[in-house]
Amino acid sequence: MKVANKQEQFITMRAEGKSYHAISEQIGVSKTTLIDWAKKLQTEVKNLKTIRLESLYEQYHMTKEARIKLLGEQLERVSKEIADRSLTDISADKLFDIFLKLGEAQNKEKEKLIFSEPDMLCYSHASNWPA
Repeated sequence: MKVANKQEQFITMRAEGKSYHAISEQIGVSKTTLIDWAKKLQTEVKNLKTIRLESLYEQYHMTKEARIKLLGEQLERVSKEIADRSLTDISADKLFDIFLKLGEAQNKEKEKLIFSEPDMLCYSHASNWPA
């Protein structure tokens, strides 16, 4: 079996959460080599894991977009309720707690860009984009 094929198997199995021990036994590669591959192929493993999770979210009709929208709607409702209430009301503490938790949950949904090519650049301002 070619090394590239074994690396593909490694990526798939690591994305599934399999241990180095289990992978080593199944594809016949030492744990030391697998650890080296893990460093070299970490972006591929992470991306495949993300793709697999997105597939599950879609399967259960809960895409990232839907989760962000739902959290945003709930955050707006709680924010409006807080604005409509007197801050001396005892249950306002609970609403502030919910507001903060929803905000934290919404922030966790933000995506980060991952580039696999070292020569790719990320520009922070539109004026920096190449012509």
